[in-house]
Amino acid sequence: SLTIVIIIVDNAILIMNADNEETRNIFPLAFAVYYFAELVLRLLSKHKRFFNNMWSYVDSGIILINLMARIIVKLNPNPFSSLCYPLIILRLTKIKPFRLIISKIFSSMKDLFESFLILFYFWTLFALMAKELFQGLLSYRCMDASTGKPLRDLRNGGESFCGNLKCTEGYICANLLSNPDKGLTTFDNFFSSLIQVFRISTLDDWSKLMNITQRTYSNYVWIYYVVLILVCNILLNNLLLGVLKVIYSE
Repeated sequence: SLTIVIIIVDNAILIMNADNEETRNIFPLAFAVYYFAELVLRLLSKHKRFFNNMWSYVDSGIILINLMARIIVKLNPNPFSSLCYPLIILRLTKIKPFRLIISKIFSSMKDLFESFLILFYFWTLFALMAKELFQGLLSYRCMDASTGKPLRDLRNGGESFCGNLKCTEGYICANLLSNPDKGLTTFDNFFSSLIQVFRISTLDDWSKLMNITQRTYSNYVWIYYVVLILVCNILLNNLLLGVLKVIYSE
């Protein structure tokens, strides 16, 4: 329990002082020292039984890697310190309510996997639809016909998308060969479309993406977004939660 509290406090302080380089270095070191001390105390208290537990070797390996990163290789050990965090699950299993929850989750993996396959099938279906509908359209902007400079639209993050939306007088709708958000927001290939579908299904700024496709494709694309959210967010996500609830109630 003390280990769990220290992990939580450690992460909370790091988040609050994310811009402080000294804090970012001191607290991972303090956590590593505590973890090493806890490992030594377990070794002294259990003696030979310490080596009968597989996770003792895992803990020792993480501490060894951390020490090698700090002393021998002179690397930043923070990524290696983060390896300790998944072991919090092992500590939680010692508490009966958490042990019950974790065991139920592991026992329901087969049903959860089948539910996820259904969800992934619909993600794939909507990604293919989006690729066919919006491929190449997000690179079109209003451009000054005489200077070639794109029109800046402060209402839409500085981007003046066009296609379905007509440009103002003196500007033409041209392909600038660049997608919004430094090329991350695009439907030009299946993988990118799948990422955007996942983004919409999690309701992550989906209205901005809908606004862009309305400007470049059609005013009626809201139908696509509403159906996608209904199917992938409301119905199928609740299906996953329902599977967990049924198995946990058993």
